[in-house]
Amino acid sequence: MKFYRDCEKVGLDVCHTYWDQKPLAALKQLWASGSKMRPYFLGTLESNGSLSKDLLEYKPLWYIHHGNVTDSLFRAGKQEQVHDFLKKVHDVLGIPAGISCHNPDCIKYAEDKGWEADLYQCSLYYVTRPQEEIRAKLGAVPLGESFLDTDRDTMLNVVKQVKKPCLVFKLLGAGRLADSDDSVEEAIQYTMSRIKKNDAVIMGMWPKYKDEIGQDLGFVKKYGKVSA
Repeated sequence: MKFYRDCEKVGLDVCHTYWDQKPLAALKQLWASGSKMRPYFLGTLESNGSLSKDLLEYKPLWYIHHGNVTDSLFRAGKQEQVHDFLKKVHDVLGIPAGISCHNPDCIKYAEDKGWEADLYQCSLYYVTRPQEEIRAKLGAVPLGESFLDTDRDTMLNVVKQVKKPCLVFKLLGAGRLADSDDSVEEAIQYTMSRIKKNDAVIMGMWPKYKDEIGQDLGFVKKYGKVSA
């Protein structure tokens, strides 16, 4: 609750949260106290191909297909399930629909096919890359997720080419570029210099040891030339 309120005090009033009782209850309590915080969610189609209307209770700005699932479906040749998600979000929920992914080829495909995506959520690192592809590139496979430095430019090039709004995430490589204030600033500066005017960035923050909210917002304002 305090985190949400601290964000809203400095003008951050859009949040991406997971579908679980704790954050959903927090949102309801916030709204009861007069908050204007606006959420959005990631999701997929139900196993029977339907789409639940439960999230409409929380008035999401948009609904985005979950990135890990997007990558997996494309890899399995089942990408039309992602397309069906977009259409059903529009038809059943009546709100904007998007696609999240870690593999930029998913966005290229959706654009080439003229899918009805209103926006994209783009990871700067292809952390769902199959192990066989990593081995082909490196000759070995790392333990855990792979964060290759060349992935960032690959995705940012796609973001720049796409006319639709893109929400860029993993700017700090899931904490790998957050060892110092200088590295945080450099990562944000680089990303802000490469995205379009109608794009945005998603930042995960844990302000327990320092004011990460103020720091991140300060860098975004400095290099994105945005107003509060």
